[in-house]
Amino acid sequence: MTAILNQAEALCREIAPRDLAKERLYIVPQSRLPAELCGASVCDGYTGPSLDLHIQDEIGPAWAGRGACMVVNDATLQAETDPRDFEQAMYAVIIHELTHILERPTLYTDRTDVDPNLLIFERLVLADALTRGESADQPIYAGHAWQFVRLAIHACERAFSAGVYVPPSAVCAGCRYGLSHVLRYQDALGDEPDRLAKLTFREIHRTTPPPAFIDLWLSDLNAHNSTSRKEPV
Repeated sequence: MTAILNQAEALCREIAPRDLAKERLYIVPQSRLPAELCGASVCDGYTGPSLDLHIQDEIGPAWAGRGACMVVNDATLQAETDPRDFEQAMYAVIIHELTHILERPTLYTDRTDVDPNLLIFERLVLADALTRGESADQPIYAGHAWQFVRLAIHACERAFSAGVYVPPSAVCAGCRYGLSHVLRYQDALGDEPDRLAKLTFREIHRTTPPPAFIDLWLSDLNAHNSTSRKEPV
């Protein structure tokens, strides 16, 4: 597991060399966390702008100060994945969570002089949230809208250029998010991942995507809204 995690961190830095630069990145297997943070988790992985503080004790001696942080549910992936596919499944979750990290305004939130009791409370809230499914009052794509899909495609393309193939369909879009298959979004992006390969993800986020990409998103959004407005039979 340590070897995979080290390789995964190196891959993340290849994907986003300038975004991560000298920043710390903590990739933590869920199997190392206490029962309240992993016993009933419904997530393959998760991240948060203060996650490194919430699980600082579990990160242990590797914690060297504030940094971007993600947890990967290695136990569930191992139980549900063919051993030959386990490494790729881990990479898919890690790229997914990395995209969430890169989509934020900052990699992590500055919590200088934060009250330790507040961190304890937030950890309890996190533990409770991990046992719940998606909120019924939010669209199925919540948190994974067009901005996320776009950056995830870029991340997968960069991973492939670094010698690691992870199908974008394992990372974003598709029916599990109520969206078109990611291949349609890839086609709509065209050569953008190649053209913007030298940009940071923050710089990509500030550019306008191709009209075909936005058109596809709006089509998916309209289809979702039309379905949501239908009366139950």
